[in-house]
Amino acid sequence: MTEVAVRAGAPIGSLYRFFPNKQVLGEALLRRYADSIGTAFEQIHDELSLEAFVDAMLAVFVGLHSESKTIVALLDAQSADWSAQRAQIHADLLEKIVRKLQARAPHLSSEAASPIAVVVLQNMKSMKSMAMMNDGGDAAAVAELREMTLLYLASKLKQ
Repeated sequence: MTEVAVRAGAPIGSLYRFFPNKQVLGEALLRRYADSIGTAFEQIHDELSLEAFVDAMLAVFVGLHSESKTIVALLDAQSADWSAQRAQIHADLLEKIVRKLQARAPHLSSEAASPIAVVVLQNMKSMKSMAMMNDGGDAAAVAELREMTLLYLASKLKQ
């Protein structure tokens, strides 16, 4: 708990006040992270231009940087196996991406949208990594990832 508190920038006493152990803390943090992802996706409107849609999708994890930092600290410091919870968050996230893709391109079946969602998710994770490096990362590389995602989705979402 001490390591989690230090890495999260929170006083240890406040952690124990609300969470009696790491398991309870971890479950709460993972639920909150999943809820934050859901909220971020709800804010991506279907009527956005493709460019704005790509920007919004790629920004989801960047906007959740502080929460994901806490989750990483917990997962690194905790000996419990969080794979089931992580797998569920991952599956839920892929489903959210599939639904967003299908809202933009109703002709896409779930089977067709699923591998596209995997690629988009990996690009979202890459964007987060780039944004976290050196106060915003390499602007040219960020622009390239955005362009790559835009071109990819433009080709996949057309009828």
